[in-house]
Amino acid sequence: MRQVTYHQIAQDKSWSPTKTFVILLLHFVYFGVNLGGLGVLWALIIDELAISKGVFGGLQAVPAFLGMLVLLAGGSITLRVTKKLIGISGLVCLSAGSLLLSIVGNLPELALVMMTLGIGDGLMDLSINAASIDWEKATSKHALNVMHAGFAGGAMLGSFGTGWAIGLGWNYKTVLLLIGILGILAILATITIKYPPSSIEAEGTGLSQTVKLLSTHKRLIFIALICSLGVMGESVANLWTVIYLRDLGASASVGGTALAAFNGAMLLGRLLNAPFVMRFGERVSLVTSGIILLLANALLLVHSIPTAIAGFALTGLGSAGVIPTALGLGHKVAPKIDSGAIAGISMSAVYACFILCPPIVGLIADSVSLRAAMILIGLGGLFVLLLVVAATSSPPDVDVNNYGASPNAT
Repeated sequence: MRQVTYHQIAQDKSWSPTKTFVILLLHFVYFGVNLGGLGVLWALIIDELAISKGVFGGLQAVPAFLGMLVLLAGGSITLRVTKKLIGISGLVCLSAGSLLLSIVGNLPELALVMMTLGIGDGLMDLSINAASIDWEKATSKHALNVMHAGFAGGAMLGSFGTGWAIGLGWNYKTVLLLIGILGILAILATITIKYPPSSIEAEGTGLSQTVKLLSTHKRLIFIALICSLGVMGESVANLWTVIYLRDLGASASVGGTALAAFNGAMLLGRLLNAPFVMRFGERVSLVTSGIILLLANALLLVHSIPTAIAGFALTGLGSAGVIPTALGLGHKVAPKIDSGAIAGISMSAVYACFILCPPIVGLIADSVSLRAAMILIGLGGLFVLLLVVAATSSPPDVDVNNYGASPNAT
């Protein structure tokens, strides 16, 4: 195996850090726009197709499972295909999914389109996170919090814009066509730039090695658990905010505003998380996230539209720093592992949550109520707190207080 040093990467003049940063940020923003727009439109789509919450929740597990398979194979994929091509492929899937979603007329067609979206989600998460890790290593600058803030900003724009358009009387199919066209424009912009070089030309980071790392490496197990359990609130809010508000009697535009508030809080939280971590450390950041998620859960258990909107906004604020903090820790505690494998391990854990949460929420909603299902948000916050306490009392190699090393450490 030949390892490329950080000094060699810094001297590589064949790519432009500024242009690449802008394009990667554009990918995060479009990914957010796609997710935020669909978050508003799902309520209208399931009404038109007459699908129950339980069936819809179960169906959501399919694309999440496909996305997780893509991410588990992340190390192998990034060794064989450039991250740029992976990103373009993800954009193609998301754009095609949005365009096809505008013409579905039954449950089987919806399932096929959601499978396309799931593969696109996995490819996008793999590409943008791995490339952002490479960018950080190549420039010795922080980018992940800003990138994920771009995602949250895009989701806020997508949810608010979609809710506003629906409130003006637009047909939801027209909005889907617009989202698909935006993806095509992002593809055209990506063709013109070169991605940052990877710090490692790795061997043995295929699917089996990724699974082995996830199951045996103590530090990566901790990071994977933080990603999976800490994202429960985000998983619930992204999919169920508008549906929950509609159950309370709110219009689609009000539901879109609530989802925009959630994503706006995510944007604010991610912009603040980087300086917060630098000042107080990863442990305090994660503890703060857990406490905020518990407070959000308390508000969501109150049967009121204003408190529900406030609860989802707090959910966004509490969820904001979890994934960027975990991804940042990943390449610090395992600097010799390829960025594709790190991104694959971390984000596959996130997708495991995306697989389990929707059917659980749907089942609770059908058997009890959707309000009762909101307890998953608080459980996510509680699990984060327990994990941080457990890591703090564990041996040094899993202590979150020791994860502040320079990204240039070897």
